[in-house]
Amino acid sequence: MKNINKRLQGVVPWQLTYTENEETGYYQVSQTVGKKSTLRGVKELSTGEKNVIALLYFLEKLGETTIQTSTSPKLIIFDDPMNSNDSDMQYLIITEMQKLYQGKQRERFDHQKDFIVIMTHNIHFYLNVPPYGAFEDKNGKTKYDKSDFYHLRQGSFVQITDAKRDMQTNYDALWIELGDLAKHGYTNSMLNSMRRIIETYIEFTGIKQDEFYRNNEQYLKLFNVNSHSAIDEFSAQSFTESADELVSIFHRIFADNHAEAHFTAHWKNDNAVKH
Repeated sequence: MKNINKRLQGVVPWQLTYTENEETGYYQVSQTVGKKSTLRGVKELSTGEKNVIALLYFLEKLGETTIQTSTSPKLIIFDDPMNSNDSDMQYLIITEMQKLYQGKQRERFDHQKDFIVIMTHNIHFYLNVPPYGAFEDKNGKTKYDKSDFYHLRQGSFVQITDAKRDMQTNYDALWIELGDLAKHGYTNSMLNSMRRIIETYIEFTGIKQDEFYRNNEQYLKLFNVNSHSAIDEFSAQSFTESADELVSIFHRIFADNHAEAHFTAHWKNDNAVKH
């Protein structure tokens, strides 16, 4: 508990306390506002706060497993540890994961015999948590030589073997997501991905929305209204475009903005919609 409080200091406005009576012991959350301190139950914490406590507790418990199985390798699996966490918690988790695989605490993880598997849907986490960075070491080895990276696409594991095949930014991931949705014909979800891509593109380039959609104003409504149809199906406008037709529209909008090369660079050949 002391170690968990130390790691959460400065990230959350509370700390864990432990109370014991003749019958049992239990944890509480202590928070001080001004000169007044209050106690509340752990169950009152948010899902994200509970998740990060569980993760830190799990990391502490890893040290005990070494005592029990000192000669056997450990397989440590993290299933989307970033779920339900805000940005401060995300950086905390990234830091703790990096400390773990760097082997600074051998009782938790010994890189000479143990294994770590990390699964995530969070692109920001994926881009920041891998070891070794993007550079080559003195032997010309990169992170792709020292660890295995896979992207789950179309129900299959695709190994990422170099930086050219890897996702560089969240923006790249949006294009990959759009390609996968197009192959499955998920047109409503395609509209949502297209809207997010355009929002990112015009924010980065400084183009005004009205200028970007000039001569294509009808598609502004298509992307912005129908992309929210999962929330309120009655507010969505009916549309009949197929996945192929939506891709053609998307292509034309970029071409009309003298950005066809940008579209072509991100819409890879393997994204071609199957007929």
